[in-house]
Amino acid sequence: MAPAKPHSHDPAHRLSARPLPLNASELLDFAIAHFRSRTALEMTGTRVSYGQLGRRIRCLAQGLLDSGIRAGDRVAIVLPMSIDAVIAFHAVLRIGAIAVQHSDREPMMRLSREFADYSPVAVIIAEYRLNALAGLDEEARPKTVITVQAPELPKQAPRRLTFTGALAEIAKASGKGVMRVAAPPKGPAQLPLSFGTRAKLKDLLGSAPLPLDYPYPEPNDLAALVYEGGTRTSALGAMITHGNLTALAHQSLEYLETAPAGTETGYALWPLHSTIGIADTLTTSLFYGRHTILFPRFDHSALVRALKKNPPSVISGDTEVFRFLAEYARTTGKAPMIRLALSPIRREHTPNLRDWARDLGWPLVVSFDGAEAGVALFLRTSVEGREHTVGTPLPSIEVRVVDVHDRGHVVGPGTVGKLMIKGPRVFHGYWKKPDETTSVLSADGWVLTSSLASIDTDGYVTLIPSPEH
Repeated sequence: MAPAKPHSHDPAHRLSARPLPLNASELLDFAIAHFRSRTALEMTGTRVSYGQLGRRIRCLAQGLLDSGIRAGDRVAIVLPMSIDAVIAFHAVLRIGAIAVQHSDREPMMRLSREFADYSPVAVIIAEYRLNALAGLDEEARPKTVITVQAPELPKQAPRRLTFTGALAEIAKASGKGVMRVAAPPKGPAQLPLSFGTRAKLKDLLGSAPLPLDYPYPEPNDLAALVYEGGTRTSALGAMITHGNLTALAHQSLEYLETAPAGTETGYALWPLHSTIGIADTLTTSLFYGRHTILFPRFDHSALVRALKKNPPSVISGDTEVFRFLAEYARTTGKAPMIRLALSPIRREHTPNLRDWARDLGWPLVVSFDGAEAGVALFLRTSVEGREHTVGTPLPSIEVRVVDVHDRGHVVGPGTVGKLMIKGPRVFHGYWKKPDETTSVLSADGWVLTSSLASIDTDGYVTLIPSPEH
């Protein structure tokens, strides 16, 4: 059963009422043209408007071209949550190259394994992680290394604020405190001479802007590789196209747009290199003209201060964030007025949805399932008697449950099996891994997830805890 479509505002104020581009770069330029003077990104007091963001992306894009990077090249991005990371991602996409993001805290062994899997032509990396490149095998070494100075952030407090301590600070309502940011990993900020071209991001940002008529990528062109799965010996890079990225934005605008574009504030508490970070912060929020506040890490007191100063209507975060916000609402009697909550609700957390919805009073929660499923959206409104459901899939997303041992056998309503998903956001396979691809992706576009689930006769999907939970 498809969810009812939310009330829409005057079509003149709705992006979904207009023809939208089918590649991520052009769609972002579309938003920049409409919201040029509006704040696009904010982090620790620094703000960047849509106009400024667009110019910096074009300047860096030209700088990347001048550095020899071309369409189809893989560009690694090893940066912390930052405005520079957003600029880097979109500059790579703008010239038709493929962005591959990594956590700036990714262990050296895993980083080496993933680099070896896709052989980046270039890397945009925080200076404090340069030591991670020194141990790469020759064939995995990028030809171009672009360094980024670590962002200026307040120093870490001498203690980590506990949950109880956070509630005490809420009660005090002092509004004072510091952002707790872990110190960057230590290591020599130097590379062996065998590495090729080197540059600094700040210098490339001084390049002349990329011409406005530079060709945009095609919808079927690869935009990103996402490494979320794999094993200790094998890396799996999920291939995401421009069409995948814009499909999410188009569907979000069509079915979740209940406020005029360019009027909302959103919080980003999920890493940019994750599937949700890409789907929300790096694409949909920007395409929608939101003022997005970036949080370098989840910090209770910083979040409380932000809620008082600039409350959001949209928020993305993990279950710890929503658990804290629910406790905040119970303790203070003030629930944030959030219309859309985006979280990778896992099967072991679905029982909490009812309590969070009750305490926070939010009308819907959208849950996700991994890079392979392309960030499948489920709409969860008031579902009395369905405490464990994640809701119903949004239109254009098809779901089915198959036998655990035979994905060709679709089971009936209420029967537990493996969840399969199909839609315009489903990934295009694993990078250079045809066997692994066919093990999860059917020829007609159905992807097999790792989730156990059941679907009732009304179309509500319930995730089933696996034995280890």
